[in-house]
Amino acid sequence: MAWKPSQVPAVIELQATESQPPRQLAGERLRTAPSADYELYRYEVVDRIQRLTLMRELRGDSRVRFVELDAVVVPQSSVSPPEHFPQLNLVDASDQLVQYPCDDFPIAIVDTGINWEHPALDHANLSFDFKKNYIDEDTTAEDDNGHGSHIAGLIAAQPTEVKDQEGNLVGNAAGICSSAVLHTMKTLESDSKGYLSDINTALLDALEKNAEENYSFPIINTSLVASTGRSTLEGVLGDLSDRGQFVIAAAGNDSRLIDTQPRYPAAFSNELPLVISVGNADADNQLASSSNYGYQQVDLAAPGVSLFSTWLDENYATSTGTSMSTPLVAATLAALTQKYQADNLPAIAYRAALLNTLALNQEALEGKLRYPGVLDTGSAMTASKEELFKPAWVNFEWIDGAEALYLKGYRLNEVETITFHQEEKTSVQLDDWSYDEDRKALQIALPEEWLEGRLQLTTKNDGNLHPLDFTLMAGGALPADTTLCEADTCRIAWQDYNVDVTRRDGNEEVTWWLSTRKVNNEEVLVITGVDLSANWEFYFSGHPRLRLMDMQADKAGQGFRSLTDEDGYSTSSQGYSGSWLVAQPQDWSVLEPPFQQLVLRPDVRLTSGSSGAVECYIATSVYGNVYAPEVEALRDFRDEVLMETVPGRWLVDQYYTYSPAVAEWMDDKPRLQAVVRWGLDRFVSFWQWLTH
Repeated sequence: MAWKPSQVPAVIELQATESQPPRQLAGERLRTAPSADYELYRYEVVDRIQRLTLMRELRGDSRVRFVELDAVVVPQSSVSPPEHFPQLNLVDASDQLVQYPCDDFPIAIVDTGINWEHPALDHANLSFDFKKNYIDEDTTAEDDNGHGSHIAGLIAAQPTEVKDQEGNLVGNAAGICSSAVLHTMKTLESDSKGYLSDINTALLDALEKNAEENYSFPIINTSLVASTGRSTLEGVLGDLSDRGQFVIAAAGNDSRLIDTQPRYPAAFSNELPLVISVGNADADNQLASSSNYGYQQVDLAAPGVSLFSTWLDENYATSTGTSMSTPLVAATLAALTQKYQADNLPAIAYRAALLNTLALNQEALEGKLRYPGVLDTGSAMTASKEELFKPAWVNFEWIDGAEALYLKGYRLNEVETITFHQEEKTSVQLDDWSYDEDRKALQIALPEEWLEGRLQLTTKNDGNLHPLDFTLMAGGALPADTTLCEADTCRIAWQDYNVDVTRRDGNEEVTWWLSTRKVNNEEVLVITGVDLSANWEFYFSGHPRLRLMDMQADKAGQGFRSLTDEDGYSTSSQGYSGSWLVAQPQDWSVLEPPFQQLVLRPDVRLTSGSSGAVECYIATSVYGNVYAPEVEALRDFRDEVLMETVPGRWLVDQYYTYSPAVAEWMDDKPRLQAVVRWGLDRFVSFWQWLTH
């Protein structure tokens, strides 16, 4: 559970259930990423009903940032019989295995521990540096399951021929790395299960100790998944990426589309530059039947079916799963970075290198992986630098509130043209895009019908990049609907009401989008476009006596503040609408150019009929009472009919502008008041007959 800083209670209250009495519970404070704006605590609540009740209560507590179960984390493999080196292109012309040195770039294994004394792991070129048991710090981090040792062997076991007692060959074990440094981070117990909080703590150690002179954590292998944990892991994974540290994550073995049913930490591969999600490929470079998949959340595949490697004691085992695929990617990254370390390339260049040298299988893998290919370590290690480190996009991020995205990758500043392709239609070259130097990403406004086509990026020297194909994406994983506004006024549902947003005196050639989203559990209005300089008008309708009390805006992502007349904001005299003159939208935009985005938080309330701000001045004058039923009926007509149309709202505007003076003028004219009342009586009777 994450509390706002300095707002953590000493104890929390557990409600009584049929089997448990009420009690108070103190939490255990956990470490958090340096960038986290919360204090993280773990509370052990055994009773399920108490746990559910507590989570429901705390999610409504203003002091709480988020509440998540300390999810059980399970490794992604299953034991069962070998030969992945030929598939990795690691066999030379004389059928000898090929290995590469990796010891300058240690690999952390976050798993069940490692059997350091295994004969195939106990060799001069392999050292075990950092060792820690996160389940019980007073206990050794040695493997008591076998899963972590299997992963260690796939990375750095010395070539070993294994035979049974009769001398028959059982299998050949070998790691990709001829030399390596491995960190042992035991977070999974002997039954191969563990908790998200321990994974988070291990990752924090990798983050913090990487800055110390005695340790280096450039690559972290996580052959495990959790179905929840986004909020817990987001901070530390983001910080690891920012500092150039890779996290190689198993996609999982549920045979499911994880674009719509995320698995963590793999799900962060489409957000963070250095989280790589790995699927499991069989010997034919097709996706294994058990492997998870997803165009948006699984980068690539690696061999992972029936891999032979080290186990407990002096034993060996054959295992299948994305757990086995993941260390092959980690080892390849270590070998690549060691080979080219003198070039001082950014870390993302190596993610691009993996993608640029995949063994492609378009027919079998298209739509299942972001790049339809399988890890090819041999090609990666022997390709020219020009082929390895050519431009590549690695992931993308939807821009909330607009049909647009950030496309992130390596050397994308060299892109010269972006073309939109659709089957049996003429291709269109896009104009609304630019390169954001700070984000190292392309900002691209998507064309109409973008869901039915693909983007092709072209550079001057390297030609076409791998296309970004929207037709391969799962509908449930696409961004929420937005309203593309091509007229002056657009309507959108907001909370229980309707909002008509009108753009006056704006750039008529620029389209804009209107949408809503949640910010701190409150629904806000979002206006997105390229040029948002205009006079914006907001009309709220959907209930009698609805009033706009305040309008707040997020100023350039620095937080919400109420708009005032100094900001160019005003509210109509009747209180149901407001207008905002935005001359310098860049001062308020939460996005960087070329896009602009205004985020607004209206304060809309229902007022009683006694509110002076909503008086029907002339009707009140002739009936002599603001609570008169005829006056209430006229208000209903105003709210339910006039306020639902632009001409009607204009008429109401005019009425509230001039009616106070007219009502005052009529005060000493009883005959005129009688005539007006006679007319209003008949209109009210007609309205009541019509509505009842």
